[in-house]
Amino acid sequence: MDFAFNDEEELFRKTVKQFCTKNLASRIKEIDEKAEIPKELFSSMAQLGLLGLNVSQEYGGLETGFVNTAIAAEEMGYADISLSTAIFPFLIGNAFAYIVDTYGTRQLKEEILPKIAGGEILLGIAATEPQCGNDLANIKTKARVESSQYIVTGEKAYATGVAEIEERGGGFLTLAYTAPEKGYKGMTLVYVPLSCPGIETTLYDAVGKRGSSYGGFSLTDVKVPKHFLVGEEGRGVRLALEGVSRARVLMSIAAVGAARRCVDLALDYAKQRVVFGKPIASYQGIQFQLADDYTKLQAAKLLAYRAAWLIDKAVKREIPIAAAMTKLWVPHVAYDVINHVLTWFGAYGYTKECNVEMGLRGVLSLLSGAGGTENTMRITISRSLFGKDFV
Repeated sequence: MDFAFNDEEELFRKTVKQFCTKNLASRIKEIDEKAEIPKELFSSMAQLGLLGLNVSQEYGGLETGFVNTAIAAEEMGYADISLSTAIFPFLIGNAFAYIVDTYGTRQLKEEILPKIAGGEILLGIAATEPQCGNDLANIKTKARVESSQYIVTGEKAYATGVAEIEERGGGFLTLAYTAPEKGYKGMTLVYVPLSCPGIETTLYDAVGKRGSSYGGFSLTDVKVPKHFLVGEEGRGVRLALEGVSRARVLMSIAAVGAARRCVDLALDYAKQRVVFGKPIASYQGIQFQLADDYTKLQAAKLLAYRAAWLIDKAVKREIPIAAAMTKLWVPHVAYDVINHVLTWFGAYGYTKECNVEMGLRGVLSLLSGAGGTENTMRITISRSLFGKDFV
């Protein structure tokens, strides 16, 4: 058992940290206020390999381990505490590019993976719909086969990256019924380019992580080639959830990075802010709160990296519960830590000039359903322990 990064991982961490410090940290307010990620950032992220970490070298990716992907997520969360760039294009793109790389047809992989890794196009996931969130059995989107095509009709909601994909190109792995009478076993995952005729997009005005767009799209008899199938028909839910498990771990680790950065900002402030003749860092109320929160944050980080390690080791039976435990607890810890240190800034903490509020809004998105609601995590954990006969 080794709790330290190996030499290769540490070198990778330093490389990503240097990149984020140079290219990202100074632009987070601009990203939040303009509600968009600068176009050149996509290119520079791709040049470093950050958009193809889990893509095979054959298709232009780095084909690195998942712990390295988690390391990058933490450093990006530290640099951009709004979590905009960490969530999209980074973690969603990597989590689901892996699904395409592992289960997609060779023709699909050749068509899109080099472009995803190169930052030319972007990839998202579209599973949820207006009438259902995590209750995927109630989706209405259907895909039927006609000749050599899938004809997809339905509506998707609460998807990240709609505006970016519409502008830069790319598409969504879209969950649809191909055999509705079979329930979950009748759902299939199909890659749908957002530029296809018959698609209309909608954008939502989100509270946090404003640099990455949030929206939905309708599909009316959208035609995609049959080789855009990912995996086999009827395995869509399993493959989507495999990608979601990876995303849950990455978004949680990004939240740890954001919380770490907020703590560092608050530590510097507390040492300088003088109240009643001495720095507020001298007061036990601040000291004891910090001690409790820092302990929880370190425990949360270990839980998240254990889940990343399990994914690297392909311990498939343990990955769903590990990812669910991580997503259930780690963002809560990060949110509480950020909320606590925000109060150290007093009235200043309630202003936009204090960047800490940006971190609070960003992590809030993870508590509000991104990657699955809290009770969905509890169901996943309970089912793993009791078995499907009871839960």
